Amino acid sequence: MPDSIGIVAFSQEQQHTIENALTMLAVSDKEFEQLLEEAYNRTEDDQFVGLFVKNLENVQGDQRDIIIMSVCYGFDSYKNDHEFWSCE
Repeated sequence: MPDSIGIVAFSQEQQHTIENALTMLAVSDKEFEQLLEEAYNRTEDDQFVGLFVKNLENVQGDQRDIIIMSVCYGFDSYKNDHEFWSCE
């Protein structure tokens, strides 16, 4: 059985961006769509262990074999870099 996977974003906005990117890829690639659906709905021993995409505020207590931390360094509308990690 493949490892279970979770994706953790730093913010809700970044979480939604990742979810939208996965959905867009699934729309254009039917094989990926099927694999993604299987990953989202995966269970083991009657417990949900499916792929999740969550933000830091909502991930506490969720465990997976692999956790992907999605980070990026953001810029403001004037292309000046922020003094904190973010995505805009």
